[in-house]
Order: sequence, then structure tokens, then C-alpha cells
Amino acid sequence: MPISGTPSRAELVDHLVKTRIAGDVATPRENNLSHYRKLANGDRNFWLGLELGDRWTDEQDVLAVMAERCGVNDDPEYRYGQDTIDPELTVDALDRMAARLRKAADGEQRVLFATGHPGGLLDVHRATAAALRGAGCEIVVIPDGLQTDEGYVMQFADVAVLEHGAT
Repeated sequence: MPISGTPSRAELVDHLVKTRIAGDVATPRENNLSHYRKLANGDRNFWLGLELGDRWTDEQDVLAVMAERCGVNDDPEYRYGQDTIDPELTVDALDRMAARLRKAADGEQRVLFATGHPGGLLDVHRATAAALRGAGCEIVVIPDGLQTDEGYVMQFADVAVLEHGAT
């Protein structure tokens, strides 16, 4: 369902909901709650490379932050079924990301592209990396042979991904 030109905010929200990127998403609630619990319990695989503060050490606090920032259901008793992502909050975040990418392009900054979802996002990140390179940015190249406990970090078309079997 391609959208020609730059979509309006309403068209983008509609697209996100129709494609289940936002709204009622395919991710089961119990899967998200499990990830929040692992993050709160200090499993660094769920920290996304960030150093997290105290707000991220309690599962209920993590749920509250996710409800605030992503629009998931904030009811801790809602444990099974489909989860949600607020499409309006998603578009707000996309606007912030666009502003940050503009700043990087304007300043010809160094940028690292990486994704944990290469199947769905590799082409988006690849195209964005190409645009930033065209604007004079340096795209960070990761060293060959980079390995973690979970697998190898590979780079495809300027985008780093974790290879752990079926990636």
C-alpha cells in the first residue's frame, strides 16, 4: 500500500494502523510483559545498549513508561492478548527522529545505523543511511568479526544487525 509523496499526518496514522505497525499490533501482550520484566531485572540484552536509570528497575515502572511513551495498555492485570502501540505517539516519535536526522545531515555528523528487526527495517535504514551519506554524513562502519555472547554483529548496506542463526 504505497503512499505517493509525503503523507499527511492523518494518512501516516492510517497507514501505521492498517499495516499493524501501530494500533492493535501482532505482538502478544505476554511477550511485551516478559521483555519489560527482563529489562527491569537487569538483562542487558533488553537495554538496547543504553545505561538505564532507576525508572527502569521495576517491572511496573517499565510498564508505566511504555504506556506513557508508546501507548501500550497501562493495566498490569491485562496480561494476555494483543498489545497496542499508540499511532499518534508513534508519529510524534517519527517527527522527533526526522528532526534529529535533519540535525545530523545539517552538521555532517557521524551516524551509526543498527536494527534488531532487519526483515522489516533494513531497507528503511539503508535508504536513510544513503540519504545521510549523500548529505555529507559519515556512516559508521563496524569492525569485521565483532562478536557478542548472542552472535556476530554484521553490517549490510551500512546497517549493523545481530546475526544469531535465522536473522
